[in-house]
Amino acid sequence: MNNKNSCGLFIEYNNKILILHRNNINYQDYNKWGLVGGEINDNELPEVAISRKAKEEIGLDISNYELEILGKEVIKYPNQIWNFYVYRIKIPQEIEIILNKKGHSEFKYLKPIDCYTRKDLMSGLYKLLEKFYLN
Repeated sequence: MNNKNSCGLFIEYNNKILILHRNNINYQDYNKWGLVGGEINDNELPEVAISRKAKEEIGLDISNYELEILGKEVIKYPNQIWNFYVYRIKIPQEIEIILNKKGHSEFKYLKPIDCYTRKDLMSGLYKLLEKFYLN
């Protein structure tokens, strides 16, 4: 089985979290809602990768925020195992989202429980919500 490394970022604002709709057919979780994040390049540190992904996906420089390391989770797919590094930032005011339309079609801020009750989240996000928000 093939192991890969990826990362995800909970962006919190006003007791809600940001989720993105994935519209790239090449994505593992095509047509699902998920976090800012993605695959970590070879020899790239997870903290560097999450910063890069935030800039690429929503145009956000996260260096101005305190990056909280939540941990590493394992997400299993039929032919792959992903080591998923999880982070969080809390933003004090609404930010301008510059959505990369090559990978995502829209975004929403939802309360964690409202996010959890959706039936169209990316694999592993339910587990992350349970662990970090709904415990």
